[in-house]
Amino acid sequence: RTRRRARRSMDSRASLRGASFGKGFFGDGAGRATADGEAPFLRNKKAAVLAAVALREFPQHWPGFVGDVLAEGGGDAALELGLGALAEVAEDCIDADYNGRLPAKRRADVLKALNASAPSVVAAVFGLADRAARGPGPAGERRLVAALRCLRHFATWVSWDGPHMAAARAAGDP
Repeated sequence: RTRRRARRSMDSRASLRGASFGKGFFGDGAGRATADGEAPFLRNKKAAVLAAVALREFPQHWPGFVGDVLAEGGGDAALELGLGALAEVAEDCIDADYNGRLPAKRRADVLKALNASAPSVVAAVFGLADRAARGPGPAGERRLVAALRCLRHFATWVSWDGPHMAAARAAGDP
């Protein structure tokens, strides 16, 4: 299994990811996200599958993972799935219950890359939380919970004082 995977080129892995996690995964193929009409277990499983692939591929073989899941094209429903996946990736790397799942070096690589992309994640979390708080109903509540869950997993280990967070800090100041 490892040899077969190692033989795949970067381009073939990228095209496989694109086919697997394209608009059909996040939406209906026409750019409209369908998470509002999906059963909760299906949304959770999509986030878990995306996180599992990211734990194997990010950042070495899928450097654009964070940008892909935070892309604006899919709308808030796709962003909800992306934040769910990011929360699972962060949880798998920082939670003591999951520490045996990834080797320490791999976990450090993922956390370093997540820390580097923390400003865009925090901006997406705050943007989705703001829109969700203004949008009443079950979808708004669910998106607010997804945003706060992602923030909870990032808040414990992200370097908030680093220069890369200056823009995020400035955006959050009144």
